Amino acid sequence: NNRHLHPFLTFMGIEKSKLESALCTKTRMIGRERHIKGVSPERALKALQALMKALYSALFDWLVQRVNRKTAAPSGEADEGGSTIAAVIGVLDIFGFESF
Repeated sequence: NNRHLHPFLTFMGIEKSKLESALCTKTRMIGRERHIKGVSPERALKALQALMKALYSALFDWLVQRVNRKTAAPSGEADEGGSTIAAVIGVLDIFGFESF
């Protein structure tokens, strides 16, 4: 019943049942048989946290790449030292200071 879940799932193109299955069950192949078993709430929470961390990391990397492209010197131009970087931006996120 999270009001943010439906817009997130729609944006990401994910079916709610598939997300629930991915977080709340584990599947094992034994021979040619598939066995599906539920996981504990603690394990499901850890899976959700891992997903959130991966999404945050991907979004952060995307943002840094966009900033880098926008601050790069025009194609073919370089300063005296040969650098094509026109500016440097440091980013402070919740994990600490990063410089790219």
